[in-house]
Amino acid sequence: MGLETEYAFGVLGPHGERLDQAEYITRLMTAARDRLVHLQGFGPNDLYLQTGARLYVDAGMHPEWATPEVSNPWDAVRYLKAANRVLASLIDGLEAGSGVGEVLMGRCNVSYGNDATWGRHESYSFRGSFSRLAHELIPFLASRVIYHGAGGFTRSPGIDFTLSPRAFHILRDMSGDSTNNRAIFHTKHESLNNAGIGRVHILCGDSLCSDLGNFVTVGATALVIAAVEGGLLPRGDLHLRNAVEALHRFARDPTCRTEKAPLADGKAVSALEIQRHYCRRIAGHLNSRFMPEWAGEVHARWEQLLERLEHAPESVAYSLDAPMKLKIFKGHAERRSFDWARVESWNLVVNALRQRMCRTDHAPARLTAGAILDKRGPLAAQVEGMKWFMRRRGLTWDRFDAFQDLRAELQEIDTRWTQLGPRGIFHCIEESCPDLAHAVSGVDRIEDAVLHPPPDTRAAVRGALVKELSHENRKRGGFHCCWEYVLDRKRRRIVNMADDPFVTEVKWQATQKDKEPSAAIDFGAEGEMMRRQIERLREARRQRERRAQQPSPAETQEELSLPF
Repeated sequence: MGLETEYAFGVLGPHGERLDQAEYITRLMTAARDRLVHLQGFGPNDLYLQTGARLYVDAGMHPEWATPEVSNPWDAVRYLKAANRVLASLIDGLEAGSGVGEVLMGRCNVSYGNDATWGRHESYSFRGSFSRLAHELIPFLASRVIYHGAGGFTRSPGIDFTLSPRAFHILRDMSGDSTNNRAIFHTKHESLNNAGIGRVHILCGDSLCSDLGNFVTVGATALVIAAVEGGLLPRGDLHLRNAVEALHRFARDPTCRTEKAPLADGKAVSALEIQRHYCRRIAGHLNSRFMPEWAGEVHARWEQLLERLEHAPESVAYSLDAPMKLKIFKGHAERRSFDWARVESWNLVVNALRQRMCRTDHAPARLTAGAILDKRGPLAAQVEGMKWFMRRRGLTWDRFDAFQDLRAELQEIDTRWTQLGPRGIFHCIEESCPDLAHAVSGVDRIEDAVLHPPPDTRAAVRGALVKELSHENRKRGGFHCCWEYVLDRKRRRIVNMADDPFVTEVKWQATQKDKEPSAAIDFGAEGEMMRRQIERLREARRQRERRAQQPSPAETQEELSLPF
């Protein structure tokens, strides 16, 4: 298994002005190449590190960190925390530069300004039918939001709290698209090995700060996938009538048990009931051959957390991200003289006004009391019709702008919750709040995970080669790395990690002398992506050579559109 984290990234100048994104993402990767032991991947902003992890720049000009392959959820969380520590140190270096006021990097899941989303992807090994897995996994993924939600706000114009802000960017049951029509179950089959083992790539999840939330998410998901692989969960055992709608319903329910979604058979169930169903089905098979050796301990933690969620959100207000945030949001609103019931009343008002505004030719980015109360404005009739509702709920228009200010403040709290470095809100709470109870015993030795790969997966081979070859590569070049292979082009040899995901010994193999090393590799059906990537790099080099001879505006635009 492994985790990929998409980081939101931005740099502010001394006076709060936004600095050029491309320039500073380049500076970040330059600092990474200078300070981190690495081998180059198959793109200029693609680094494989001595832990076996990967740091690269993804579409949208944001950094992404993929942990090394791990064999248990303790290591999954450990290497996730190690990534944050390494990136925080790189940020310190950027902030020390002249002209920089603050570097903002975090796992904030959504942007409240431009409707973008960043998330945390998960990968799990799987043998079997992916179509069957999808049917069994979708109800589990839709309902695990009760402990895997990061907390935040929906895409509405009000202050509508949700367990998972990213959930409202999930629009399909199944899809192969990772940037637009995101789905609960991602159908992309990119195994990254030739051993007949599939890769389940889950991208509907949130990035969390809570170790407990991360641990149970990864551990429980791995157990459910193992149960499907072992034939324990028969197809159709639990089928939601509309999984996306169910996900959105569950995400709006901090109690985890109030909102219910219909099954295909007409019965309505809560997210907590679905999770209990999976947990019970697996309980009697924890020692089966298809289960990992740590299944019993992970199952016990999962079961205990579900028991606590019976009394959510108060029972987990110091353990999971979403309930923690809800407690902080309510406290901040009260300090601004808004109790939460009044916030919900204002939400109804703002949503009604926005809907009316969308039916007119006047749609300002932000509603103000002045624009609303304009007797000749497009909302005059709407305001008149709201008099009774406003009076009944104890609302007055002179508090409308204060409500809008509160909304912006709460969104900033959410955005800065996961911020890396000492100014991150969760970091500050962790340092100062003795009641915080999110830690998981066994998730430790983070500094070791900063420097060393896990010893029991092929990441050990990749990490050892990166450490051994990085100095030589700086001097003479010729080495390239990916998840499946390490190439030595000059000596025409390769270390193949594609045939055994658990290989731990370095074995060099000679490539065919009359061919490029990349052409001599047996990529297999699932490894064809790497061959295409190499060919794209060659084509990019040929294009650059042609442009150097005959540059033109059209070709310059073409260069800007290249993905590397």
